[in-house]
Amino acid sequence: MMLALLSCSLAISANAIGMPNAVKDRHTLPSNIVIEQRLMRSAPSNTYAMREEKVYSQNGEDGIIDSICGIVGCHLKNYVEFGAQDCTECNSRRLREKDWHGLVMDGSHENIAINLRKEMITVENIVDLFHKYDVQKDLDLLSVDVDGMDFYVLRRILCSGQFNPKIIVVEYNSHIPYNAGAVVTPLTNPPSRCIGYCNGMSLAAVKALGTKFGYKLVYAMSVGVNAFLVQEGALPAEFPVPELVQLDRASTYSSKGPDAWRGAQPHWDDVEKDKTYLLSTCEDPQYVDKI
Repeated sequence: MMLALLSCSLAISANAIGMPNAVKDRHTLPSNIVIEQRLMRSAPSNTYAMREEKVYSQNGEDGIIDSICGIVGCHLKNYVEFGAQDCTECNSRRLREKDWHGLVMDGSHENIAINLRKEMITVENIVDLFHKYDVQKDLDLLSVDVDGMDFYVLRRILCSGQFNPKIIVVEYNSHIPYNAGAVVTPLTNPPSRCIGYCNGMSLAAVKALGTKFGYKLVYAMSVGVNAFLVQEGALPAEFPVPELVQLDRASTYSSKGPDAWRGAQPHWDDVEKDKTYLLSTCEDPQYVDKI
């Protein structure tokens, strides 16, 4: 009897939202709804379910930012994003249309009307650039995309102790399985660029760096690419922080195998094993001439 009642209740709920047939066949659902349903089934509480939605972002980050802001509160409505190209497709465009304000930087584009500044970003100059454009200490959102240098640039910002982003969106390499280690690509001497496959931080490295500075890894896009860190103190006590394995995006590497990433470049550093100083200190990175 209870099972019958439950089935009836589910059917009524499906009809109520206008999808009586879609529930029977998940392939008829829009992709963002499929993603949301999958996440809601896996989450201990639907209260904290994440919903991917693409408005102007690359993959669906717009929806995840909205979801996280709904959980932790984004009252300052300010952001910094860099590596956004002309910001036609970026993580801050939708926020700007919702009366947020902030700074966008890119090495090839400038548009003063939206405060997009043309700047070549390096590990060495990122903090100075924040000061140049009067970035506030407290930020609701920081979005980092600098092709291979993401670990080091984000580390420099957080090590400075001068900026306090509540939410961090950072690019990572989803081709590296969750259990392959907290690996990053080495950097060449200044102006510090990566060598080889310039997408150089594993999800485990994102988590390790976040943990050092009091952040929790709360989400990774279903297609990989970007991960989300949130200040631990901003999260509700009952928030179900996912395990690393739950955020592994095996579909992004399954066709080539879980070890294909190793051949993308000759050497990787593990910040929890052979380059532990990158987590235990704020010393400058040890650059290399070649790998």
